[in-house]
Amino acid sequence: ATGLFLQDIWRYARHFWSIPYQSTPGRNMFYLVRDAATEQRPLIGIAALGNTVLGLAQRDNYAGWSATGFRVRWAGLDVRKRRRLAQRLIDVVEEGISEVFAEDLWPDGMPDDWRPAVADLERVERASAEQRVRQLSDHAGPRDREYLAIRAAHTAVQKGQLDDIDWHALATTALYRRKRAGTLADLIRARGIFRDLGAPDAAYVERALESEAGVRAIEAALRRIKQDVISSSVMELITCGAVPPYRDALGGKLVALMMLSRTVAKDYERKYSSQVSLIASGLAARPIVRPTRLAWLTTSSLYAIGSSQYNRLKLSTDAGELGYKRIGITDSFGTVHFAPETILALNQVARLADENRRRINNLFGEGTSPKMRLVRGGLESLGLDADVFLRHHSPRLLYGAALCSNLPDVLLGLSDKPKYVLPAGPASTQIVVEHWRERWLTPRIKREDILQRIDGQRVDDFLLGQDAALSGEGSAGS
Repeated sequence: ATGLFLQDIWRYARHFWSIPYQSTPGRNMFYLVRDAATEQRPLIGIAALGNTVLGLAQRDNYAGWSATGFRVRWAGLDVRKRRRLAQRLIDVVEEGISEVFAEDLWPDGMPDDWRPAVADLERVERASAEQRVRQLSDHAGPRDREYLAIRAAHTAVQKGQLDDIDWHALATTALYRRKRAGTLADLIRARGIFRDLGAPDAAYVERALESEAGVRAIEAALRRIKQDVISSSVMELITCGAVPPYRDALGGKLVALMMLSRTVAKDYERKYSSQVSLIASGLAARPIVRPTRLAWLTTSSLYAIGSSQYNRLKLSTDAGELGYKRIGITDSFGTVHFAPETILALNQVARLADENRRRINNLFGEGTSPKMRLVRGGLESLGLDADVFLRHHSPRLLYGAALCSNLPDVLLGLSDKPKYVLPAGPASTQIVVEHWRERWLTPRIKREDILQRIDGQRVDDFLLGQDAALSGEGSAGS
């Protein structure tokens, strides 16, 4: 035993990566992969899972969560599965409507005709958005009362202190009233259009795909499906790789495969099976718990030219195949090329600008990627074209790894029970290790140049303190 906290070991090892680590909100799981073949069990590599981003067009196309991807998926289904999927679109819309608290939105009851009902909701959405902007602009301090209430609810959810949350009060804040009205408007419009096109007869889907309004309705249902699946069954592999000297022995491939083991799926279920979804609960004005069955990992390469770590990484069993499949390429937008000092300065500019004052505040549920929005706001406040500066011209390859053989059904909500490829318990880890040892490690260590490279590596060469010493930090007079 080293006497060190495991999380500190993980953080230390993460400094071997070329891109700095940034913590992400929401669900997070951290892993150390160690070598049990030696007494000290040295570190082979590390991994971390986090929430996947909501808006990623290429991934959504692959999963069938966009109109483009849905058309492809629909065309490949037989008659029976088309009926099931057509009914699933109807069911998810009805479930979404029933789950949103609406007593204050229609004091006299919802109109019979969906069109005036949607118009009412859109008026409420606009009014609530304007009220939220006024709250942020008029409040003298850095945090208004609504912000503090929502932040307190978020903290209580993370700590499991659900009795401290007034869900009705949360749902009736301007932020969540806007969310509820907008969500209901989309779902009620979708239900109305589906019925006008002949639902529940499955042929309504074909008709919907032929019109702009029909496509909009299908996309509303798909957004609901995507939100449910992402909150229940998808995680992003945000860190994965080996540390020296195991990098030369392809330890990164072992770490990547280990993340597909049933141990990880079990850890995920154990950690999050009873966690309340803050946004869903805020919309419903009551605690909502989503099922937690990990079925899909997504990740991206560091560079556009490929990934030696994920390429050709497959494991076949009688129950199916595991591996990392290329599913797209990013649009090369982001903030990774900005120095931390530049981001801080742009954040301050954005917050000082009149049109951005306190409107972007890192509040969970306020909007996606507050960091990106702050940088964009800072650039635009300086009169710069944000799209030009945010494009880093370093697109990344997107990968997806299924833990189950029925992933297409899971991604479209046709099944909430993944059919896992690996067996439960320690056996799954053993299968992964034996495959890696035979397929990757053994051929690697038969190469004389690799053995010489590993033999020539020394612990002192990898210590972070060595870099500090070389840079002159801590020297006399500094």
